[in-house]
Amino acid sequence: MKDKLDILLVEDSPEDARFAKEVLKDIGITHTLTTVDDGVKALAYLQNAASPDVIILDLNMPSKNGHEVLLEMRKDPKLAQIPVILLTVSESNADVQTAMHLKMNYYLRKPVQPQILSAILQTVQEYWLCAGA
Repeated sequence: MKDKLDILLVEDSPEDARFAKEVLKDIGITHTLTTVDDGVKALAYLQNAASPDVIILDLNMPSKNGHEVLLEMRKDPKLAQIPVILLTVSESNADVQTAMHLKMNYYLRKPVQPQILSAILQTVQEYWLCAGA
């Protein structure tokens, strides 16, 4: 099993990005973290870098939102299998249904509870990465 998760955080709010970084530090999962602040930059990063093990993706962003990023990822065989944790303040059932249709793996409402994010990341580390090892 891989001992370090490579995480891509896609978040346009500096406050929410800082909170996510603190949560990741506090939950005790060894990781590397790359942060970009919009969907266009996320897709450019994914096309030009090694694929992360998991993506934490904000839904509501300028340029390209989380749904648009997911749509592009799922069309690309190189990116289609990367687990995605979609974060949002939205309580819209349509947003959830769209994200499910686009095959997001987890849908969390902000503010994220650290124990829930920790459990999800541990699942990713134990199952997805173990299967690929």
